[in-house]
Amino acid sequence: MSMFIASWLKVAAEVLEAEFSQSFNLLPGAAIPPGASTMTLMVDLAGDWSGTFTVTADETALATLFAQLEKKDGSETRREPLNPEEVREEWQRIFRKTCVEAAAAFGRSTGKACEVAMISPESVPVGSEGMGYQLRAGKAKVALVVADLVAAEPARVEPPPAFAASSFQPLSAVPEANASPRGTEVVGPRDEMPGIDLLRDVELEASLRFGSREMALSDLLALGPGDVIQLNRAISDAVDLIIGDKIVARGEVVLVNGNFGLQVTEVAEPRKSLESIRCLF
Repeated sequence: MSMFIASWLKVAAEVLEAEFSQSFNLLPGAAIPPGASTMTLMVDLAGDWSGTFTVTADETALATLFAQLEKKDGSETRREPLNPEEVREEWQRIFRKTCVEAAAAFGRSTGKACEVAMISPESVPVGSEGMGYQLRAGKAKVALVVADLVAAEPARVEPPPAFAASSFQPLSAVPEANASPRGTEVVGPRDEMPGIDLLRDVELEASLRFGSREMALSDLLALGPGDVIQLNRAISDAVDLIIGDKIVARGEVVLVNGNFGLQVTEVAEPRKSLESIRCLF
């Protein structure tokens, strides 16, 4: 997952607030109810970032929402739902504007080219690979399901100061098990920790670290729903795979059957990986 979704969610709220006299929020939420009438739009992105970004929306809820909104140009608020064709035209217009502005913002934030190539309606809604969100404006709520399949070449990330650059190897450079060049000796887990075979079935808790920041106690006490905390890492940076308090790998966040996953791009040398295990015993 490219995290283009973060840019799209932010820009969508800004586009809606620029047109209507209402504040909007896009937050994680439940999936669209079964049997609901839906509308699916997909954007193809091109450039250094490329792929598709698809959004399925609850069409009935959109019609109700649009009927309650008043445009900032002073036009009269409608109190009855729009007809299906009007709903589709309005949502397509907002979706197109959001995608164009989100692509430009995403490109600026990552330093890589990203632009809209084509936007088209889709007959098949986003399935289990998508993530559920709610578009909220006052008491009105619209369920959305979003699938972010935008990808790019992994950005090169320098290891934190606590770890030397030599501690990590590209995944393609990791030697295969029991394979070594003629005349050389591979120092691996068996040499680092005798009896390692006895521990191979031990389950360890692994976590992902997206970033961090220092916060004053007063700021922590003042936190409330809807507050946003900015971390010290860009959305295009690799995330850390942590076991114990050690970094054992890095990679890109991906979506796997509707859940977050990690596509590994760097792994620690065996010595570093074993240090992570030692600290747990």
